[in-house]
Amino acid sequence: MQDVEPAGRRQVRRCLTLCCDHGTMMGMAKATSELLRVLGPGTAVAVVAGSMIGSGIFLKPQAVAQAVPHFGLALTAWVVGGILALLGALAVAELSVLFPRAGGNYVYLRETYGPLWGFLWGWVDFWILRTGSIAALATVFARCAIQVVGLESVPVARASGVAAAAIAVLAGVNVLGARWGGFLQNLTTWIKVASLLLLACLPFVSGRADLSLATASMTDQPLPWTGLGAAVLAVLWAYHGWMNLGPLAEEIREPQRYLPPALFTGVGLVMALYLAVNVAYGLTLSQEVLADPGDHQVVAIRFVQEALAPYGGQGIAARLIAAAIMVSVFGALNANILIGPRTYFALGREGLFPQWLGAVHARFYTPARAIVLQAVWAVVLLFRAPLIQDDPRENPFDTLTNYVMFAAIIFETMVVFGVVVLRWRCPQAPRLYRCPACPWIPVGYTLALACVLLNTVYTQPTKSALGLLFIFCGALVYCLTRTRQTSPLQSSGPGA
Repeated sequence: MQDVEPAGRRQVRRCLTLCCDHGTMMGMAKATSELLRVLGPGTAVAVVAGSMIGSGIFLKPQAVAQAVPHFGLALTAWVVGGILALLGALAVAELSVLFPRAGGNYVYLRETYGPLWGFLWGWVDFWILRTGSIAALATVFARCAIQVVGLESVPVARASGVAAAAIAVLAGVNVLGARWGGFLQNLTTWIKVASLLLLACLPFVSGRADLSLATASMTDQPLPWTGLGAAVLAVLWAYHGWMNLGPLAEEIREPQRYLPPALFTGVGLVMALYLAVNVAYGLTLSQEVLADPGDHQVVAIRFVQEALAPYGGQGIAARLIAAAIMVSVFGALNANILIGPRTYFALGREGLFPQWLGAVHARFYTPARAIVLQAVWAVVLLFRAPLIQDDPRENPFDTLTNYVMFAAIIFETMVVFGVVVLRWRCPQAPRLYRCPACPWIPVGYTLALACVLLNTVYTQPTKSALGLLFIFCGALVYCLTRTRQTSPLQSSGPGA
């Protein structure tokens, strides 16, 4: 008995030691792999609207005018883009409620189609989609900042330096905490909304609205359907970003309650603003002026100068609108820098990306390593965009955005159709929100985006081939490097 009792005590002590060690390890895991729910519903709406309102509404009307012969078709493209974004939001809201975790589209694709597709989203998002968006937005920010201070003759290299500095500053702000990134997002979003409202009202206040401009037509344009497809592709860049709320789900308070209304409110607000501003453009500038390929001036600046021509002061007005565009792009840039790292963090936490990306900063509780890595690659793309142009006449901004949108359409369409797949595979999963008119809304969205995708392959075969090749390379990398370990954080099904 004397020998048994000490052995029993030793066993108890061992068990207690193991439990204490396990508790310590769990505490460390919690401190290094979980994010804090610090963002409220107002910030959620600001993220949706702020991610969408960036450079597109100021720059893409020129690409739309070059693609279609008259204002009616141009406005149709903006309406189609808004409806697609709204239909997509109605569907994806169901997925955001099912999987309110960091990662967004990565989580949705992994749970619907398997880890390969989740990995491919992260692969494309990091190498092309998110970082390409950041590089494109930073380019516009630098152009506008230089115009605001009156240094239009600054060399391209120095302008790229300004863009790189903007990326670095915003990366630093977002490393310091999600609250700082969220505060900056709220501030810039509502400034952007006010700026677009002023633009929409300007031709009516100045008396420069001319209905005949909106009814005029150009004759030297491509076939309407092909041109309309190209116009919709350009418009989708302006609406792109409505899916950006998903990656932040793990940091939003009561995500099942606030995510769906934030999506609908943000998309609806942006659609209304875009249509109002495009009507203002069409009533002030002719399609020939909007489509002029030799005019490298931002459309919004040309619009303000024309609207205020009778009153003089076009130079000051141009600088003011350049400042408004700069703030708008700055907000969209911040949104992408805030959102993207959450995807790489989730992939690293679950072993599909390098695991050191899945760590949270011990003091700031942010995915600091993922933020820094994203910023570094975005700066590389910023300086290397001209190397991937297949048309030397094309603006590097359009080069980056076309690559971004081709990759985004493939995966984001799969995400929306995933609602139908999960309804069939997991009909009993708890759904606090259900997409209305399912499967018609997801199927309609999928068919419409498939048409845009096929049109892109037809009109831009080189970019399409390179994009598909890059996705195929991602699949090869996954097959060569995949591990057979199952992450403890990976769920076993919807709602787990």
